[in-house]
Parts: sequence; C-alpha cells; structure tokens
Amino acid sequence: MKTITLTIAICLVGFLPALVAQQEAAAKGGCTSVTVTATPDYSAEGLWTHIWGYETNCGQVDNPCCVVMFSPHEATPIYYLQKKTDAGGWTEIAGPTFSPVFENLEKGTYRVRMLLPTRDVTCGTPIEVYNLLGQFLGYKAMYPPPSYYTNEVVVGPTDASDIGFTFIDNQPDPNPTTYDFGEPVKINTSASKNYDLWWLAIFERGPQYNRYYSYGWHHGRVPNDVLDLSAIWESGIGDFFRTSHSYEIQWVVENRYCRNGIEYPNEGGWNDYYDEFFVCPAGSGCRPQKGEQQVDLVPNPAVATVRLAHFHPAEGKRYEYQVFDLTGQLVVEQILRGTELDVSALPAGMYLLTVLEEGYPLLSRRLVIAR
Repeated sequence: MKTITLTIAICLVGFLPALVAQQEAAAKGGCTSVTVTATPDYSAEGLWTHIWGYETNCGQVDNPCCVVMFSPHEATPIYYLQKKTDAGGWTEIAGPTFSPVFENLEKGTYRVRMLLPTRDVTCGTPIEVYNLLGQFLGYKAMYPPPSYYTNEVVVGPTDASDIGFTFIDNQPDPNPTTYDFGEPVKINTSASKNYDLWWLAIFERGPQYNRYYSYGWHHGRVPNDVLDLSAIWESGIGDFFRTSHSYEIQWVVENRYCRNGIEYPNEGGWNDYYDEFFVCPAGSGCRPQKGEQQVDLVPNPAVATVRLAHFHPAEGKRYEYQVFDLTGQLVVEQILRGTELDVSALPAGMYLLTVLEEGYPLLSRRLVIAR
C-alpha cells in the first residue's frame, strides 16, 4: 500500500467549522411521503462522508488523522424521520439516511430531524481524505449537534375527522350559534388538523339579502385558533352581518399535495364542514334554534341526476344553478325548476354546484360525478 503523507496546516482559521445560520428547515407532506424542501445554510465544499474507506499509514503507523476512501461520497445532511404519537410526543422511525425523501408512509403527522456536515477536527486539525492513487480529495465530514427540525407535516388525505370548527360566543347564552347585532362572530378552528390548504365561504340567508362571500383557497398552515368572520365578511362584502339573517359557513381543509378527488382518488371529493349562525336585534333576547335541515345533494357521487334534498324554494322567486370545475371555470348554468338536476353531460370528476336565488348565491355544495 502506498504511503500517504499527511500535511499539517499552519493556519487553522480556515479549518474552523462553518457557522450554521439559524434558519428554519422545511418539509412538505404528500399522499405517502415526506420531502425535505429546505435546510439551514451550511458549507459542504470539499467535504466527504466516510462511506467505504479505511485509515492508513500517513507518515505514522495507523494515523487516525488521515483517511483513504475507496468510494467517497460528497457530504450532505443526515436525515431522520419522526412520527407524532397519540400522546403528542415524537418517535424516530427512520434514518439515518442521506436521502431527503421518505416514502411508503401511512397517514399521520411527521417531521424530519437533520444533522449538518462540517469538517471533522477530532485530531485538532481537519482530517484529510485521499483516494487510492494518493490524490487529495478534501476533508472528512462529521455531524455534530445541534439537530435541526422541519415543520410538522401531515401525510395522506383529509377525512371527515380531520376538519371542524366551533363558534365563539363571548356573551354566554343557551344557544352559542346566535349573536346580538354588532357582536363579533368568530370561530375556533383548532378542531382541524394542520394541513396546508384551506377554504372558507359565507352564505347569507334572507329575508332581505342573500349574499355570498368566498375567502377563497389559502395555501399555508391552517389557522389553529381563531378566525374573525365579522372582519372577513365586512372586508369582502363591505357590510356587516344583518339582523334576522342566518349565515352558513362552508369550511374545507385539504392536503395540497394529496387533494381528495385529485391526487388522491376519492370519489367523495372534499370533506366539507358546514355550520350556521343567526344574528339577533340587539337587546331583543331572541335565541332561535337552527332552522331546517341542511340542503344536501343526493346521491353524491352522482351519475345522471342529482336531487337537492331538504331544499324548499320560495314561491315567486327565480332560482338557477351553476356548476364550476376545480379550476373555477363555469361549465353549466341553468334555470332551476324543481329540485332535480340533470348532470349526465358532465365528465367524471369533482365540481362545485352553486344555487342562486334572484341572482344571489344561496348555497354551494361539492358535487362528484362518477361514471
């Protein structure tokens, strides 16, 4: 075996480990995978991981400060996958690995722990790496603390148990879904798991107005505490919640990388959560209970026709319905006569069906067409 001489550098300043910026690591969750999308800043220039090699005579017998490598591997972070337990703790289930992708995972909440490479200075000076020809390759990497953690991500599609909200009534009364005029209407969204795509829409039910406002799709972490519906409505409509009107809330939470009915082949499509509240005249003491049953689409998924169950159109008023695809494009617009709709011309897929009363959106439901 060729003898390799270890060169000792006089100036050690250049060999000090690079400082790691304290920026947040990041990951995204798919249908069955977790992928690291960002790591804290680090410098791996000229660093190699000791995958298959050995220490050899580098001027001294069994010098541990010199390494010959058969198959050097450029240094990258080392990743460990952790899964959240039912008790809220974390269990490490995979790693160490140099791959930033963990696949074939079951539904659950995960995060990735990582260690970053720096020069191995256990000899007081960086350990040099050579190949079998005696050529200098760089320096051996080490992975000291600290550990860095990504954000929590949820793998798999949402189901009905993953989403929900409750109304917050700051003036306690027997019915927490009624509000005095001028009282802020808020919802607590902590019942929803922290996926990264969510939707909020508000439907106004007469008698004077039947307006609609969609807060739209939001990419990013789902709010896990309070949403102020009064502020959202007033900024969107330019008006406040009206007395003697009821308002229906449509709430949807999805995994943007595993959307129901798109990446995840779920015939049922989105998991919508609905609830409604009523606004009373201030000081009236009114506490009406919830009105009639929620309007549903039956059957859903549908093949040729779908019925608006529990829908009771008012006499003398004009109704129509619109169907939008997932890109927001209007694909059907028809006058509504009765409660049964012909959807036989729609291709298989997921849609949003909106019913309008006198030109104002009255309700919106997810519609799935199966062939």
